[in-house]
Amino acid sequence: MRTLKTLLIGGLVTASFASFSAAFADDWTYLECNTSAEAIGGGITRFRDAPAAVEKYNPQSGSWEDRCSGGFQCEVTSNMIVIQNEHFLQEINRLTASNYFTYKGSNTGWTGRCHVTDPPPPLQRQF
Repeated sequence: MRTLKTLLIGGLVTASFASFSAAFADDWTYLECNTSAEAIGGGITRFRDAPAAVEKYNPQSGSWEDRCSGGFQCEVTSNMIVIQNEHFLQEINRLTASNYFTYKGSNTGWTGRCHVTDPPPPLQRQF
């Protein structure tokens, strides 16, 4: 009986810890992308598969901006992350880590690479 009670309590503690961990798990993947035109493609982007979301880090405010709003459309598949509007296209190939930017209607494109990184540290408060 003591063994059964120990197993039940251990199972409850384990299940509670698993629920707590899942509630605070970071399900985002963080990418640092560089291109031949830093002003266009540099910085840290994060994405998740389900529900699909793409955000870009704003280092001035220390906040994340939704890339899939304000006229932008995003698609996250197992192979690609695509962010576009009527003037702009960004493709990140999840298999090769290649990063491509272009302005639609022009022959100008910028290429680069992405790599998985850690989330940026929080901004330091100034007093």
